[in-house]
Amino acid sequence: GPPKALWALPHGSTEHIPGKLSICMGMPVMLRHNDATECCMTKGAEGTVAGWQASIGNHGKPMLDTLFVKLSNPPKVVHIEDLPPNVVPITRHSTKTVCKLWNDDIITVSRSQVLVLPNFAMTDYSAQGRTRPNNVVELNNCKSHQSYYTCLSRSATADGTVILQGFDSSKITGGAPGYLRQEFRELEILDCISKLRYHGNLPIDIDGHRRNTLIRQFQSWKGADHVPDNVHPSIKWSKTHPFIVQEKFDASWHIPKNIKTGSIPVYQIQEELHVAKKHKLEGLDNFISKKLKKHHSYTDVVDSTPKGLIWDGVDYSCAYDAFFSILHNIWLSNHVTWSEIFSKTSQMLQYLSNGFQEMELQNVTFEQLRNDIRQLLHHEFEDIFPYGHRGASVVDLADKVFSNSNVNASTQLECVNCQFVEEPQADSLASIVFGYSHEITSTREQLRKAFVHQSRMSCPECLSPLILLLAAGGSLISVNKSVKIRTPTQSHQFRLKGVVYYGGFHFTSRIIIQNNAVWYHDGQLSPNCQYENGLSDFSETDLNFCHGRQVSLIIYCQD
Repeated sequence: GPPKALWALPHGSTEHIPGKLSICMGMPVMLRHNDATECCMTKGAEGTVAGWQASIGNHGKPMLDTLFVKLSNPPKVVHIEDLPPNVVPITRHSTKTVCKLWNDDIITVSRSQVLVLPNFAMTDYSAQGRTRPNNVVELNNCKSHQSYYTCLSRSATADGTVILQGFDSSKITGGAPGYLRQEFRELEILDCISKLRYHGNLPIDIDGHRRNTLIRQFQSWKGADHVPDNVHPSIKWSKTHPFIVQEKFDASWHIPKNIKTGSIPVYQIQEELHVAKKHKLEGLDNFISKKLKKHHSYTDVVDSTPKGLIWDGVDYSCAYDAFFSILHNIWLSNHVTWSEIFSKTSQMLQYLSNGFQEMELQNVTFEQLRNDIRQLLHHEFEDIFPYGHRGASVVDLADKVFSNSNVNASTQLECVNCQFVEEPQADSLASIVFGYSHEITSTREQLRKAFVHQSRMSCPECLSPLILLLAAGGSLISVNKSVKIRTPTQSHQFRLKGVVYYGGFHFTSRIIIQNNAVWYHDGQLSPNCQYENGLSDFSETDLNFCHGRQVSLIIYCQD
């Protein structure tokens, strides 16, 4: 059992007080309050218990009055009358806390205690700035290479370092995450700007007052692919691995007035714009919950909820939100297979697939990935993918994301009258089918005409990549839940995975996951998708419209 409490008085006498107390002589402790900075009694100072004084409280229990702590390696020797060197007294502090009870009653609780903590171990965060001759570290639960560095760099010597149990070496050998490379790259640009300004070689028009402004001005002068001298090879950028400025435009700002808090969250404005819509969603949630009980177990549906995007109300992003949310769900169904397929399909899809992997590692958010891809598209096709309130076409977005500049086919002109045959011309085919004819009434009919007539569709024999995108183009087309393509040697079944809808200058989407549950996503309302029903509960004409909007793009994947 625990040892009996023995209260050691500072003058060497002892007094026994009944009761169990979790304190003993020599116990390592850390001070948690700035009691007297001139005596090195500061928050974070370390030491060991040298003694204490106590009394009996109002409830007959022993109560600590003063704790005597011998400081470990203080900046200077501390002498207090009648106490040994470096021994300081830590007295009780009273702290009041206001508590709101479940019945809305409010009470005030006063707690009186000596502000120290046991110091047998500490986190990497608390250890920052400390140096230890004997440093015992446990790396197994460290989440990042920064944590590894903090723990190991506390050691004064290698001989004084002890690593408990095993650890994951890939966290310090697997390369820096994307966000950290981005930070280092921006710092290299800013360092180059500082040197040029110091030597008087910086153009006068590079005068931004924020980081992203300066970097954009520098890139306009030197070019987006310019890499300053002496940049480490691991963070160099190029056309194939571009350096992207995260913030395209300066955020507008002002000094707030007549507010009680010191700041206003950026997202607060957006939230206030959608308060009314949130109230409408509460009724929708009740309707959805009834359907969950009828068709699916609640746990199965919640565990497989697709991830959506938050709409950007400054630079309208609904086309990207609707399309990328569907692609992310497809990628999640088998991330190994789809990473390979996306990488082989196009460079833009490869960027997207790499970003999905970074999302899984929690290195980037979905919104950051969307903005990065959007900036690449804007850089290449500024008129098609503008910023601001102009918006973009989801069909154009799908076309450019799946666009493949690699030669994968050839075209040849042959005359049926005179047998003239032109030399074959190199060509590139993709997986998006355009069909705007009002004679086409279903996706099956659109696909059939695409193969019979002139087509920009991938070869029906090899069908690579294993994904089809059909542009409805505003026609009243029936959305088939599956389509089958037969060739002389085999048959290919494609299942519906997503539909993008357009109306009121806004895109939304339906996402169909592996268990055939249909989810609705509108980034204006929430990043969270809303469960609607099982796919079998929809007729093919039901899928033509969604919340007053009309089908614009249909996405299928091969079984």
